[in-house]
Amino acid sequence: MIEDLQDELQHTETQKEKKKAPKRGTFLFFCFLLWLFYSAIIILCCLPKMISSVRSSGISQKLASIKEITLQNTTTFSKTCFAIPKSDGSVNFITCSKRAKKTGSTIYHDALEALLQGPAYDELSLGALTFINKNTKLLGLTVSTETAFVDLSEEF
Repeated sequence: MIEDLQDELQHTETQKEKKKAPKRGTFLFFCFLLWLFYSAIIILCCLPKMISSVRSSGISQKLASIKEITLQNTTTFSKTCFAIPKSDGSVNFITCSKRAKKTGSTIYHDALEALLQGPAYDELSLGALTFINKNTKLLGLTVSTETAFVDLSEEF
């Protein structure tokens, strides 16, 4: 019986020692918080200098020009014409200029793709509309000696 009490006493003492010792996870958590706080102070102190350095270097203008060059290489500028019907039965036409993504190998292909996309919101607000079904797809296009052969999907 005395042995059982001694074992129980030792067991409770070891549990108390374990509870008193700081856990490794808690220490690492406080180290992380300290590092985060230190990093935030460094960033806040250096941020104005970094911003002025970037502005004076002219890198933002260079990046903007690179973006514009990339946009020009991946898009094309096309003019399309859409109808605006009048109440008396006549029709006016509006010419729309828009930049569209390059989809084909020729400017003719890209112009037809822009036409099939239909009028943009600005043109729709003016009353422009298209008589081409919106699900129509361009299947093929061949241009030969001033004649264009256009192959459209059956929705047309």
